[in-house]
Amino acid sequence: MCRRILVLFLAAALHLGCDSPARPTVPAAGSWAGAVTDGTSGAGTFQLVLENPSGTQLVGTWSAIVAGQTVQGMASGSAVTTPNLLNLSCSGGGVGNMTLTVASNRVSGPYFFFGQVRCPPLDQGSVDLARR
Repeated sequence: MCRRILVLFLAAALHLGCDSPARPTVPAAGSWAGAVTDGTSGAGTFQLVLENPSGTQLVGTWSAIVAGQTVQGMASGSAVTTPNLLNLSCSGGGVGNMTLTVASNRVSGPYFFFGQVRCPPLDQGSVDLARR
């Protein structure tokens, strides 16, 4: 009887020890879509897909259609602080920042592109996106 209890105890301990720890959930991770309002080019649509490969890291892609033009690029940042700060780049070589506030199933916040090369038609403005 003691041997059987010992075997069950060891099996339970091994099972518990083999489970990988749960990764923390980063609220900004996911697929988002909605409106963009650019100060120069006006209103359009914006899509953002963010993954959480480890810790508080965020990486992903974005695309926008504004004034009949499509622009797309990469996003990377951290969910350490709230709001989340993302670094943006686009296929034309432009770079910028986006500050996202997560509230339930929505993210919103301002963005701006800077430097000699931007991401036309985007310059500076804001997004309001819903989880897809």
